[in-house]
Amino acid sequence: MKISIFGDSILEGVRLENGKYTRGHALMSCFEAEHGVTLDNKSKFGSTIDKGLVRLRRAAEGGSLGSYTVLEFGGNDSAYRWDEVAARPEDEHVCATPPEKFREIYREMIDLVYKNGSWPIVCTLPPISSRLYLDHVVHRLYAAGKSCVEGESRRFAAAAAALDALSPLKVLARGYAVAQSGDGMILKNAADAAVGERIRVRLAQGSLQCNVVDKED
Repeated sequence: MKISIFGDSILEGVRLENGKYTRGHALMSCFEAEHGVTLDNKSKFGSTIDKGLVRLRRAAEGGSLGSYTVLEFGGNDSAYRWDEVAARPEDEHVCATPPEKFREIYREMIDLVYKNGSWPIVCTLPPISSRLYLDHVVHRLYAAGKSCVEGESRRFAAAAAALDALSPLKVLARGYAVAQSGDGMILKNAADAAVGERIRVRLAQGSLQCNVVDKED
């Protein structure tokens, strides 16, 4: 099985050692040997998402995409001044590739992968600050959960109010009563009760045990 990889320096395996950039991904070689797969790594140092799209199109046109295609972009599209980000991580930092354009190109890449019979695997960038990243995720989850609970609570309250308005107890509270025969059947017609029969009349508060002495149509 072949896996195609498109990304930037992270998946290319670029790392800084002794003040110099070195390339190579020993983990990829180990992965290939252990799982018997071929990794076709087309990641490039400094690649932005638009450059990645060009390489992806070229591979798709040549029919060289693998069974799976890994996509990893965003670091160079942000093009942040990382010293400023590290110093003030809570501030807003404007990225080089507008988010709308980034999303549009990423959708195009995913669609292109699907159309060429490959399954896309989209990777996210490692967070600069794991604490801030986790705080952000937790905050969004809390806000989403709170909004969901509040919405369901409002719907439940509205349903409960509608159900309460239809409750027989509301009718009784307006001065009406419910008459039941000895076996509990609700009496809707005078003919359903016999003279001398003992019936129960339920009121808004309590009930009365009554004897039928006469009937009127």
